[in-house]
Amino acid sequence: MPIQFPRTAEQFIAQHWDGRLPVNVEAMARRAGIRIEEVTFDDPSVVCEQVWDGDVPVIRIERGQIGTRRSFAIAHSIGHFCLGHSGVPVAASSDAPARCPPA
Repeated sequence: MPIQFPRTAEQFIAQHWDGRLPVNVEAMARRAGIRIEEVTFDDPSVVCEQVWDGDVPVIRIERGQIGTRRSFAIAHSIGHFCLGHSGVPVAASSDAPARCPPA
């Protein structure tokens, strides 16, 4: 059975944040049961995407993403899981469409 994600950021944080600063978004994702994989995308505008591998939620992130950009991309993908989206690429810049389906 797939993991059920809370529908709000507040609920996700309450369930998966350990209360320490700075916030470790990757640790939160792992506590939620999300697997993180580093990949190389064919499209250079894509930083990461979220997909399901059977019942396992997976965030695929472009190799070499570090620091706040990596944390933002992972947090953004967690938000897509909470909203019920999957397979949605996260664009690297505002010039590239995020291609998000309607909620």
